Amino acid sequence: MDRKLIIHKSPNLILAGFGALDKMGEEARNLEAKTALLVTDKGIIASGVSAKVEKMLTDQKIVVDVFDQVIPDPDIACCELCIEKAKAGRYDLIVGVGGGSAMDIASVTSTLCTNPGSVNDYFGVNLLRKQGIPTFLVATTAGTGAEVTPNAILTDTAAKLKKGIV
Repeated sequence: MDRKLIIHKSPNLILAGFGALDKMGEEARNLEAKTALLVTDKGIIASGVSAKVEKMLTDQKIVVDVFDQVIPDPDIACCELCIEKAKAGRYDLIVGVGGGSAMDIASVTSTLCTNPGSVNDYFGVNLLRKQGIPTFLVATTAGTGAEVTPNAILTDTAAKLKKGIV
């Protein structure tokens, strides 16, 4: 095990409680975001939650594209599809909406837009060198903690393992 000191700096801003989601458009405007990639799954699309988030952003004149291919226990291939879309779109904001899977994919996508290499290069601890592009995470489930940690878990189907980017 690597014995390096790990320092965890919490996100600059956490909004929680009744009405927190209503502040998203304002916060995106404060970042001067022009384009956003909404990362979610088909269940969240069907529930209408993502449409509410999308409207908050478009009301602020932010162009929103959607990646709705997140799967439960997402694998590397799922993540790489999202990263490819994000790099091609050159978004200045990533918004993850859903459970831990959507938030993990959004987080990794954000950081791989600013760090060289592929997902496989970053399994481990303290391997990312640059901060990702701004990311908002909207939790629709309780318990994963993906919205407040820098960690992400992906499934390596070839190795039949879950691996972490910490």
